[in-house]
Amino acid sequence: MRGVLILVFCGAASWLCPFPLLAHHSFATHYDPNRSMDLRGTVVDFSMRSPHSFLHLEVESEGGEPVTWEIEMGSIPLLRRQGFSADTF
Repeated sequence: MRGVLILVFCGAASWLCPFPLLAHHSFATHYDPNRSMDLRGTVVDFSMRSPHSFLHLEVESEGGEPVTWEIEMGSIPLLRRQGFSADTF
């Protein structure tokens, strides 16, 4: 009987576990997919880590002052498939 209860519990848990993954933040809640930007500057730092990598780019503002932009990128496996490595920049 105990084995059956464990089996039922594991089965129920396997059905419930994927659902929190659906709550992961959406791209559209943070970024406008219909708007693009052209940034030109100097790469200050590239942090290749999970779950998201970051590129820090120093850009000259309209007033001539340096501004550092933090650009969120994909995960390490995704970036590697696109040809990035920790030594890319």
